[in-house]
Amino acid sequence: MRMCSLWVRLAAYFRPNTKLFFKIKCAHNLLEGSAYRDWIRFANMYRSKSSHHEQQNVHSLYPDDPGMHNTGAQQSGDRHTTVGYKSQSTLLERMSQSFTGAMLGIGMFVVSFFILFLNEGKAVQTAYSLDEGLRLVVPITNNKVIFQENNYKLVHLTGNLRTDQPLVDVLFDVSVQAVKLRRDVAMYQWVEHQKKREIDEGSEIRIETDYMYTKEWKPYVVDANGFNNPAHHQNPKEMLVRPMTFVAIHTYVGNYMLKDSLKEKIDAFQPYVPSTQPTNPNVKLMDGIFYQAENPHRPKVGDMRVTFSYSGVSGDKDSPLGPPDKVSIIAKQSGNQLTKYQTEAGDPLELVHFGEKTAEEMILDELYSSNVLTWTLRAGGWLLMFLGLNFMTNIIYTIVDWVPLLRTLVRIGLTAFNICVSLSLTTMTIALGWLWYRPLLSLALLALGLLPVAYSYIKGTNVKHDSHV
Repeated sequence: MRMCSLWVRLAAYFRPNTKLFFKIKCAHNLLEGSAYRDWIRFANMYRSKSSHHEQQNVHSLYPDDPGMHNTGAQQSGDRHTTVGYKSQSTLLERMSQSFTGAMLGIGMFVVSFFILFLNEGKAVQTAYSLDEGLRLVVPITNNKVIFQENNYKLVHLTGNLRTDQPLVDVLFDVSVQAVKLRRDVAMYQWVEHQKKREIDEGSEIRIETDYMYTKEWKPYVVDANGFNNPAHHQNPKEMLVRPMTFVAIHTYVGNYMLKDSLKEKIDAFQPYVPSTQPTNPNVKLMDGIFYQAENPHRPKVGDMRVTFSYSGVSGDKDSPLGPPDKVSIIAKQSGNQLTKYQTEAGDPLELVHFGEKTAEEMILDELYSSNVLTWTLRAGGWLLMFLGLNFMTNIIYTIVDWVPLLRTLVRIGLTAFNICVSLSLTTMTIALGWLWYRPLLSLALLALGLLPVAYSYIKGTNVKHDSHV
């Protein structure tokens, strides 16, 4: 009885450290008389040191403290696992799933042709529009003078940005002399993370799903109703403060005023670090970030965090943000305003680049960006076509799935077939897009796309000929 009571009391002391408790249990034959009191004193000393160690590391429990707010998430220690079962799929069920996938694959296959063809048409149109702009652009050397002879023409000019009044956010007493001021907000909320595992148990499959809940800063409202355990993880339904972008009403380069479509292109945002505490007593400023919270060091669910950024410095050279930004513009002159120019090739031209650039440099930069986008969409179109073919041919793999060796060979063969077919069809689709504008290049690409087909046909003919011989 005495030893039983001893183990119960020791378990209460050493519950956080099972390894240490195991060592004590192995030496239980030494615990008699005064040794019992010695072990109790040792346990108290251990718990005291552990408590002191936890106090020293208290900040590890609050990674969202000011100065640590970039870490994002705070572990809540709240997690659980659900277990479910499902029966093994029969051949008929797998065939049905493969047929559904094949229908999806056909849709992806068809859509890929539209993406590739329209992408080539857009690339051609952009190239011709930029070439037209380079031929017609008129340079303006003095942006202080409105040249009426350039009215409705495509012009190029450079100069410093200028605005009449600063942009002000009255909620947080923020004021900057810039073309744009952006307010970004985030709310401290519960977030659910899932990890699913499927374990084959022969006649059925066990599905284990791990759920973990953390508190994180999110720029949108997380709907807690979809959580697996929503009762203990509720989030507010809306944000108390919403994101917003303030735009200067009048923006100038010299004496030329920019229309709204040109101001939209001034989007090189830089972080703004305020230094003045706002008059709102519910808002606190910590490390250049506004917190609408009772204690920013210990954020609670529903607390708000607000940051600011700006684009297009437009004040004096001695302004807190520094000297005004210099920009280069290609646009249509309409009186004293700059707006978009419609080319005969089809694309509108209205370009804004930071820094001082010539018209040729701006056009070349735009052409490079267009080429990058074109090749990105080409790769995306090919990938969509390849995945569509995989879905369409997966039914063949399903039929032979029960034969291990044959299954592997069929998988390799189908993958190689889908790669070759998708590459050939992608090349031919690109060629058709250039047929009207560059017929020689188009014919060369068509020949390249038909090369695998011709090779397969010739090889098949030779095999038949050899078999007859």
